[in-house]
Amino acid sequence: MPVPENIHSIPHFFILGRTRSGTTMLRSMFDAHPNVTIPPEFPVLASVKSLKHKEWNVQTIDQFVGLAEANRKFANMALTPDEIKEALLAELNKNNFLSLNLAVKITNSLYKSAFQKEIVMAIGDKNPLYSLYPHKIRQFFPDAKFIFLRRHLFSVVDSVRKTNFELHWPAVIALKWKKAWKRALREIKKHPDLCVCARYEDIVSDPEAELKQLCDFIGIPFQAQMLAFNDPEKLSDIYGDALESAHKSLLTEVRSTVLPVWNSAPLRRHRIAAAWAGKALTEAGYDRISVPCRWYYYLLGLPSVFFFRLFWLAALSLRSITGSERFTNVQMKLALRLYGTK
Repeated sequence: MPVPENIHSIPHFFILGRTRSGTTMLRSMFDAHPNVTIPPEFPVLASVKSLKHKEWNVQTIDQFVGLAEANRKFANMALTPDEIKEALLAELNKNNFLSLNLAVKITNSLYKSAFQKEIVMAIGDKNPLYSLYPHKIRQFFPDAKFIFLRRHLFSVVDSVRKTNFELHWPAVIALKWKKAWKRALREIKKHPDLCVCARYEDIVSDPEAELKQLCDFIGIPFQAQMLAFNDPEKLSDIYGDALESAHKSLLTEVRSTVLPVWNSAPLRRHRIAAAWAGKALTEAGYDRISVPCRWYYYLLGLPSVFFFRLFWLAALSLRSITGSERFTNVQMKLALRLYGTK
């Protein structure tokens, strides 16, 4: 896709939700919209945030492109570094101005979707990592709209167990789920007109009604093509081998999704998750789950939380001391070591 002429005025929105909360499904629905450009996961902002206060010139663009290319998910964009550099240089030469948020926006706009596009009316960004830092994203994109997507904690815990890119520890999953929800509430309170909440369960139950509301929020017309997002050929082109491993559920008809009824915590992992989530589960609009001896299950999750935080602090310290990116994404590397390929 060429960079739209009106790139400065095109709305930018973020889908913010924890891993396995349906963010890929929602992103795919928007990708099928003929007026939306939204690449697969590519948290470029996390890689280039150090350039926020830089004066933009050819050297800064080279730095931006180098940092973007070094991101482990750069391949998801199906772009070459030269394509990004050319687009950023063209913008700089045309208007004698460039900023970090505009550079990110231009980069996302270049994504070559498998779905046919017309006039671009919105640019999206979907990265579960960002769900823990909406306040920081707001610093870079003060006018962006946030869609906070949530899914029942127990469903997230069970879904994570089918992957190898997230630790399967229920207490750690619950802590991140709770943190994301609390930060979403804080952001909604500060910027109510720029935020909206959506539930995975509501979207799969009545996708057309939910998508219409989300499109209205972004400021674009609803298109029926959004409901035809699960085209096997197009999805295969976008996700490659990951379609069968991590995103196979995208191939099913969304309305046929069977939603579990969570009125109890049937397994130990659910009880541990509930103990660590505390009141956040009911605050997020889900039924209260009674867990006998809640303190016992809280204690069962304590070693995993302690180890996770210790491991995270060690990686953070090593990254600060060495300046090496080898110590980023430590959770994924640990998960791959523990669970292998799936």
